[in-house]
Amino acid sequence: MSINLKSVCRFLLLPTAILVSQACERTQNITGPGNNNIVPLPLAANFASIQNNILTPSCAVTGCHVQGGVQPSLEAGLAYNNLVGVTSIGYAPLLRVTPGNPNNSVLYRKITGGNGLGGPMPPGGMLTQAQMDTVRAWILKGAQNDGPPAGTAPTLSQIQAQIITQNCTGCHVGSAPRPNGAPFSLENIDSTYANLVNQRSLRNLKADSIRVVPGRSDLSYLIRLLQGAGEQPTPQMPPLATQNMLSIAQIQQIQGWVDAGAQKN
Repeated sequence: MSINLKSVCRFLLLPTAILVSQACERTQNITGPGNNNIVPLPLAANFASIQNNILTPSCAVTGCHVQGGVQPSLEAGLAYNNLVGVTSIGYAPLLRVTPGNPNNSVLYRKITGGNGLGGPMPPGGMLTQAQMDTVRAWILKGAQNDGPPAGTAPTLSQIQAQIITQNCTGCHVGSAPRPNGAPFSLENIDSTYANLVNQRSLRNLKADSIRVVPGRSDLSYLIRLLQGAGEQPTPQMPPLATQNMLSIAQIQQIQGWVDAGAQKN
């Protein structure tokens, strides 16, 4: 999706007087991931994805939020330390990003229209609703410097071999009837992908019960189950009776795969 930006840059954090002195004319087409040798990452509520899909193509552009331009720099490698927990110069005591509180974060308030902090950012072209929602979700989760760098996310093949086959296929295997009444098979990447990604839980019928939501481990019911936070009568997988809860590292591997887009790879 192309966003045409042609306006005078305004720094989201500085007062108007300072902005005028640093004004710059922008005339360029921003097409998102793919420009400037960016390796595409799926839009997800982690900082690697936000940097790749939002900050780099829409904010860290020539003459604006880059080194030597309007500050703070929002370039890769600099943006996180310039945003999270840092007091806004123009809107003190507000922080640019307040972990856990998007409504008290200058960044979120600016990208959603200003909300009492002057005009919206980016100037001349609002982010999509999906992009704004993703930033909000990331802040709500604690605004961590998280997410897999391009090319380093675990693959489904790795997760299948290292975690699922060893911990799940004692029950989730073959055709029905399955051991312990398991409702579907996880015996290979084909069945695992087909039965998890964008599939609603059969036991939890709530709206937030999609097993795996690509790009959103925070919305994926599978992750809650693995963490022991699912719904009764089965709040945890593997089941509590097996005494075989996955380790934090194993769950993080699965989260990494989900946040990188839950691809069949």
